[in-house]
Amino acid sequence: PSYHDDRRTVAQVKKEDARWSLLDLVRRCRKPLGLRDRDVAVLRGLLSFVPQSADPNSLVVFASNRVLIERCDGIDERTLRRRLTHLTANGLLARKSSPNGKRYRVQDECAEAKLTYGIDLTPLFAIRDHLTALAEECSREEIRCKALRSVIRDILYHQTAHIQPALHDLACRSLRRSLSSDQLADLIRELQQGLPQT
Repeated sequence: PSYHDDRRTVAQVKKEDARWSLLDLVRRCRKPLGLRDRDVAVLRGLLSFVPQSADPNSLVVFASNRVLIERCDGIDERTLRRRLTHLTANGLLARKSSPNGKRYRVQDECAEAKLTYGIDLTPLFAIRDHLTALAEECSREEIRCKALRSVIRDILYHQTAHIQPALHDLACRSLRRSLSSDQLADLIRELQQGLPQT
């Protein structure tokens, strides 16, 4: 096969890879999930240990904190521990600690897992449909906010003389903040109240 064939194959594999499409959903709806950049970095590191097939029986990560730190952009161990706790509290993963603090699986002679100690990503994969719907809503909200911000800029540009200085300053600051579409709509109504009627 040629170089181009190889490149196309890699692109196809990446597109079909359930792990990274799931991470993309998490990234897109990070705000309503209450996640930070570090949380996403830790999830990316954890998902790198999951096989591409995302086999439901292979969603537990047994890597040590040292190895995880390397996969998570070299964050310090305290940050890793905090992010794992945060992700667990938000229902994106589950953890079962072993008596000695290490991560491993205990199996019998038939290779059946009897005890599993590790970081389980099953909860993350279980909410894919919820994440998909949430990501779509985030996209719609982003479009709404972009349109409303344009309206505010237009009012500030064309009606500056009719806007009270304090309200003008508030509107300018609001454009630099991360506000919801409802908050932006309320601001537009407040700005429009003081404008001359045409």
